[in-house]
Amino acid sequence: MRRPGGKASVIMLGIFVLGMSSWVSAGFVPPVKEAVIYPNNLAFLVREGEVNLVNGECVLDFLPPALQGSLSVYAPPASGLILDQVITFQEEVGSEQPVHKLGEVFQLNIGKPVELNTGGEVVSGVIKGFIEPSYLVLTVYNEESGAGEGGTTGGKGVTADEVYALDLITSYRFLEPVALTRQQTEYAGKIKALFKGAAAQGSYPVGISYLQPGLSWSPEYTINLQAENLGEISFSAVVCNNTNDDLVGATIYLAPNRPLFPRVPSPLVIFAPEEPVMYARGELSVMGVKARDSMEFSPGVELDDFTSLMMYKLGEITMYKKGEVTLKKGERMLWPIFNRWAVKTEPLYRLSLARSLYANEVAKEPVWKVYRIYNNSTIPWFEGKVMLMMQNRPLGVGTLPYITPGQSGELRVMTDQEIKADVTETEFERVQSALVFQGTEYSFVRINGEIELENTKNEAVMIKITYLLPGEVSAVGEGGKAVKKATLQAGPNPSSEITWEFLLPAQSKRKLTYTYQTYLPASEKVTLDIGR
Repeated sequence: MRRPGGKASVIMLGIFVLGMSSWVSAGFVPPVKEAVIYPNNLAFLVREGEVNLVNGECVLDFLPPALQGSLSVYAPPASGLILDQVITFQEEVGSEQPVHKLGEVFQLNIGKPVELNTGGEVVSGVIKGFIEPSYLVLTVYNEESGAGEGGTTGGKGVTADEVYALDLITSYRFLEPVALTRQQTEYAGKIKALFKGAAAQGSYPVGISYLQPGLSWSPEYTINLQAENLGEISFSAVVCNNTNDDLVGATIYLAPNRPLFPRVPSPLVIFAPEEPVMYARGELSVMGVKARDSMEFSPGVELDDFTSLMMYKLGEITMYKKGEVTLKKGERMLWPIFNRWAVKTEPLYRLSLARSLYANEVAKEPVWKVYRIYNNSTIPWFEGKVMLMMQNRPLGVGTLPYITPGQSGELRVMTDQEIKADVTETEFERVQSALVFQGTEYSFVRINGEIELENTKNEAVMIKITYLLPGEVSAVGEGGKAVKKATLQAGPNPSSEITWEFLLPAQSKRKLTYTYQTYLPASEKVTLDIGR
């Protein structure tokens, strides 16, 4: 019914979009007992719980996004059960999904009466349909006669279908109860396990273990210097749970980022390979590896008690352990591992030089002030972000390298313009076409080099210079040391590194000399009288 010029009585319809879980489970989901968490968004989870076996069979009402080779179902040896087979499958599950848009509301309620306010005009009618993307078709009942569009005359009681754009509807009111949710079919993954045994009937503990993405941790450090040679270090772990599961009373192990796993989901959890693999328990876009049934650590594993820290050493892998952890999905946890541990430090100035096979000059970084940090604890310090402070005032944020007990690592702080360096290299011997390597001719070249350092500060500084070059070092002066590195070169030369470390007095200069031999491409016109 149309009422021209009538004042609209606006009753706005509120649509509340409720977040619905994409996982529907009414059955048994064993809780997480243990989790080995890696920094690269990967975890090995162990779940255990009591299940009721019927003729040796049980169904776990979930299917994790396991990685290839990692999914394992087991029963403890004391149960006397032997696993016969495991089947994964999907079941259709219906759910009510709230609508999100006005157009969806009209589509769900076709055939119901509604009153619209559009362009200052109130219109009543019955919803006949909806034209994508945003047009409502309304059957309007004309109670008054009059001339219609195009000169036609509509008699009293005649109905007409009219189309209204959604963005011109200022308000609306349904004249009877309406539907605000639509039925949606989802697929829930499940695991069916069949056991054999003398009494495969009744209640038994059953477990499942697998690798999956979504859990990660990262180390964070604070080093507070009390003086140039003394400080305190604090170490914490940040643990993130981005899975769809809660950890409740679980034991977690924080492992270093050493293991490498191929990023392949298990075929046991993929049911539509041609489509993006998304399931209720997570996104399958990660790696897989064969793993143990349980993370119960066997006798003989070395255990260190470090204040509140429990550290496991399994072979060469060190893990930090914490029991009774509750971390719900979406939550983050800061776990202080140790706090204000006294640490020895040394200020150092660092100059890094490098040269590639085809470069015409030596690459020279700025001189950095660094601190050498000594690990005088009994546990390794994993690589992680660190805030360096001086008497509780921040100096900067950097990356602390992996440091084993008894060793040291360097932490950059800032560049320093008061330490100056120049590098000069001069060729003094060349043998043309001395070598053919992989179809390319190389000339044999011998080079003398000189590094001139100047300390313009009013205090002596400890300085370390490293030079990575292609070739073999034949002579090093001023107490320098040369070693061959394992770095692979794109030519016939080995990779060598020269290192000097010494005290440079205030307001002084010092020259460092070296000689090396290298093979350069014969076709390259490389100038070897270089000054930087």
